[in-house]
Amino acid sequence: MSMLSTVITGKKRLPMALLIYGVHGIGKTTAATSFPNPIFVGSEENDEIEAARFPRIENWKMLSDQLKALKNENHEFKTVIIDSIDMLQQVAEGEILMEAPGKTMATAFGGYGKAYERMYNMFIDLRDNYLKPLRSNGMNVILLCHADKSKHEDPMTASSWDNYKPSLHKKVAPIFQDWVSAILFANYKTYSTENDDGKVYAEGLGERVIYSEERPSHVAKNRFKLPYELKLKEGEFYDSISSHVKKFYDSAKKSNIDADKKAYAVQLSEKVDDQIRSKVLKTIEECENDLHMNQIIERIENLTKD
Repeated sequence: MSMLSTVITGKKRLPMALLIYGVHGIGKTTAATSFPNPIFVGSEENDEIEAARFPRIENWKMLSDQLKALKNENHEFKTVIIDSIDMLQQVAEGEILMEAPGKTMATAFGGYGKAYERMYNMFIDLRDNYLKPLRSNGMNVILLCHADKSKHEDPMTASSWDNYKPSLHKKVAPIFQDWVSAILFANYKTYSTENDDGKVYAEGLGERVIYSEERPSHVAKNRFKLPYELKLKEGEFYDSISSHVKKFYDSAKKSNIDADKKAYAVQLSEKVDDQIRSKVLKTIEECENDLHMNQIIERIENLTKD
C-alpha cells in the first residue's frame, strides 16, 4: 500500500483539550464546572464545588489509579478536570525526593537536572497514557493552572510590563502547552486612565475575562479562531466557547465543498418551482460537506424530472 493512500485531509473534531490559567480567585474552577458532566481530579481542596470529584490525591499512584478508572471503566462523565496541573508538580517532586532523602530537585541523583528528567517522564506518562486516551474516548480534558507573574524590562524602549504565564516548570510546560488546542488566560479587565497629575494607572470594575491570544502581557493561544477576549461568566463559559468551536468546524466543513458542485446545484435550482426554490437555496447554503452536496444535487435533479 502506498504511503500517499494514508494521507489524511480535513479537520477531525475531537473533544476539547484546554489549559486555563489565571490570577488567584478569578474563577477557573467555577468556569470548568460548566463543561458537560465534569469530574475533578487533583490535589486541590474542592469540597465547596457542586461537581463530582475523586478524593484529593496524595501521591502519584492515587492519580494514576483515578485516571485509569476513567480510562477503563464504564461511566457517564464527559469532562475530566485536572485541578491543578501545577499542584501536581509538588506531588511529583515529593514522590521523587522520597528516593533521595535530604536532597533537593537540583541536587538529587547527582544533580545535572536528573530529578527534573524524572518529573518530565512522569508528566509525559500522564499525558500520553491517560489524558490522550481519555480524549480519544470522548472526554474533554481541562487543565487548570495558577499564574506566574514576572516583570519584563525592555532596554530599547526603556519600558517595563508585567507578564503572566502558567505556573509550570520549564520541563513540564511544553508537555501540555504544545498539546492542548487552547491556552486561555483568565484575568480582571483593566483600563488605562490618568489621575489629576497626569500619571497613567490601571483601573477596573471587577469584570472577569478570558484572553485567547498571546500578547506581551500574557501567554495564550487557540486553534479555533476564538475572539481575543471572552467574558468569564459563572455557568456560561462552556456554552460561550463551544459555540465558537462549532462555528470553526462548521466553516471548515463548508470550505471543503467543491465550488463547481455548489454552482451546479444553484443552476439546477432555477428549474425548480418558485414556491420551493427558496428552501432549495437555503439547503444548498447550509450544506455541510461534499458528500452532502452530492445528495442535494441528486434531490434537485429528481425534482426537476418531476
